[in-house]
Amino acid sequence: MNTNYPNPVFGQSPTGVNLMQAFVAPSVAYELAEHQAIGVSVIGAWQSFEAKGLGAFSMFSSDPTKLTNNGADTALGYGGRIGYHGKLAPWLGVGASYQTKIVMGEFDDYAGLFAEQGAFDIPANWTIGISIMPNEAWAFAADVQQIYYSDVRSIGNPMLPNLMQAPLGADGGAGFGWEDLTVVKVGVQYQASPSWTLRAGYAHCNQPIPQSEVLFNILAPGVIENHATVGVSKLLSPTSAVHFALMRAFSSTVSGPNPLEAPGQQRIELKMDQWEAELGVSFGF
Repeated sequence: MNTNYPNPVFGQSPTGVNLMQAFVAPSVAYELAEHQAIGVSVIGAWQSFEAKGLGAFSMFSSDPTKLTNNGADTALGYGGRIGYHGKLAPWLGVGASYQTKIVMGEFDDYAGLFAEQGAFDIPANWTIGISIMPNEAWAFAADVQQIYYSDVRSIGNPMLPNLMQAPLGADGGAGFGWEDLTVVKVGVQYQASPSWTLRAGYAHCNQPIPQSEVLFNILAPGVIENHATVGVSKLLSPTSAVHFALMRAFSSTVSGPNPLEAPGQQRIELKMDQWEAELGVSFGF
């Protein structure tokens, strides 16, 4: 996730953040009975974060030297996931998974920005899904996912009154005010031939950013609520395939007052829409 504003946003330029994440999840699965299996993953995580142009918040920081413009800082963390998949009938499958909060080390260079002295954990989530396969060619799927952003203080803490009650970087310091997210997804897959598979899907979620939290979220305007995808896979050999997908995240807007200005003096609007293309290759042995 990256934002980069070449013009001053909080009185300085450039302004923005850059967050990168990588995960390694060695897993083991066990078949409880025919078509009934559970799996467990141990998750190792790596994060890199950089912030620029936030000097205007120095007066609110527990450590202004660790607030902004300190380059990229990295952190390691760990968590776990458990899941179940079962085939209840030849045409009906179900699945569920739970991922713990991934506990990350602190971003020491940004201990004056993120709550809990630079902590930026990755929130827990659970997913429940169902698939219906009326014949060998068609498959329909739907699932519900819940993401607990509010359990991570640096993400879930609201700006106000926190900014006035505790400095940035403290346990009760201001965050991005993200609310917990419920995501509903539906999809369809069609096996057009032994070597061609076609897919399409749609996802909807509630808005994680309230109108009261638009100021900080200029840095992370994740306001998208709906997106659609189409994709195709081509089998190249019995052990290899190439995949292509196209995603359209539809335009969404959140607007609200600047909480640090006199009421009615300034209104902030966050708007985002996206296109994404993905190309992949899979192979086996």
